[in-house]
Order: sequence, then structure tokens, then C-alpha cells
Amino acid sequence: MRRPRSSLVAALLGACLILGACNQGGSTESSETDEPAATATTAAQSRASSSAPGVSVRRRTDSPAPPSPRPSPSPTASPSARSKPSATPAPPAAPPAGYVSVGAPTAGITFAVPADWSAYNTFDDATNQEIANHLETDVTSIQNSTRLMDLMTLAPARDSLGVMEGVFCMKLVLALDATTIESAVRKSAADSGGNVDVFTSVESANGTIYYGIISSSDNYALVGRVYLPNPNGSYATTYVYASSTERVQELISVIATTLR
Repeated sequence: MRRPRSSLVAALLGACLILGACNQGGSTESSETDEPAATATTAAQSRASSSAPGVSVRRRTDSPAPPSPRPSPSPTASPSARSKPSATPAPPAAPPAGYVSVGAPTAGITFAVPADWSAYNTFDDATNQEIANHLETDVTSIQNSTRLMDLMTLAPARDSLGVMEGVFCMKLVLALDATTIESAVRKSAADSGGNVDVFTSVESANGTIYYGIISSSDNYALVGRVYLPNPNGSYATTYVYASSTERVQELISVIATTLR
């Protein structure tokens, strides 16, 4: 039976188009004092987030029935005008066994993902075709989706529920506060009919990471919408996909401890 087309691609395309409109003619690094620009771009990110829960790899049509709905705790992150490392931040850890470091060069960050995943930073025609074949979708969608992508990593195969795990990092980095980030995550879920199962934060060598985990009743895949600070304190929007909250948190935990 033919699998449905991955909604991951469609959602990334929507996010890329909106982020691209915000970033035309300007630097990807927002000035801390450029409040109108930051506000406009943040609003655009919030609009783009309406499709972010769809940035998930839908299950195969021959997969078993989905698991029962998960509880939806709602911890809140303490607001911060800009991510700042603590007075004595722990240094980034080396990748644990079975993981390898990958980089998002425009965002200015590196972190670890499973060693058997494929990682892409450049997206020429051959690479886009390779990704399209892997995701079983058309290459045009991939070409549009990767235009503003800094890093794409993909598992070698779908998991037992038909979900393709992956971590994607966008090129655009913004100076954001915790309140704006949480609003974008919750709007993303509301616009897609999903639920924010978790919203919380974790510390890293670069500063505070904020993230939400969004689920949908018609999709095995969960999306972790993660805001990773670079050494300058600006945030790169990153997406983590897996079929369980525990797996998303596991991947984010490794990202947090190895982020630099």
C-alpha cells in the first residue's frame, strides 16, 4: 500500500516561505535593539508555526492503530529578554556513544544526533533528489522546503509506527524571549488542531533552550518545536520528530548537553 505523502515537507515549505519573506534583504542575525524588525519577524514566525505540527512524518496507512492520547502537562518557562548562559555554564559534552556532532553553520551551532542518521547542509539538485527519494515525495517540494534550511538530519528508515525521525534547523536566527516562544508554540498547536503536551526549558552551554512537544490526534508523529540559542544568544528554530514524547525528549536532551 502506498504511503501518504509526508506532511513534513508541506509544513516546512510553509515555514520556509514565510521566514523567507521576513528575511529578504536583511541579515539572519537580528539586532537586540531592532524591536520593530524583531516584532515583525516574530509575528511571522508565529504565523509559520501554524503549520509546524504538520512538520511531522505521518504514519503509513498500513500501520497499527495509534496509541491512546497522552496527558498534557503545561509547565511554563520563566521569561528572559534574551538567552544568556548562567554564570558558570557547564561545558558542552562530547557526543554520547552512538551519536555524532552535526552543525548548522548559518545559525552558528553544533549538536549531536544519532550516528546512523544522514545529515545535509547543502541542498543541490542531487541532494534534494536523494532526500525526496528517502521521504518518498516529489523533488519540487523538497527544493522549496530546503531553501532556508541550515541543517536536515534524517533517520535511515521509518520506525515501527511508520514515523521518520529527524532534526531540522532553520537558517534564520532571532532574538526572542520566553513569552514569545511559548506563544508561537501554542499558536502552532492551536492552528493545526494539535495539543501542546509539554512546554518547558532546559539549560545548555549556550543558554536556555525552550521547547514544546506537539501531538495530533490523527498522526503518530510528534514534533518538538525547539529554540536553540547560539553563542550570541539568538535563537534558531529547530524541529525534532519522533513517535513518542519520550523519544523526542531523549533527542532534545542529547542536543541540549552537546549544544555549542
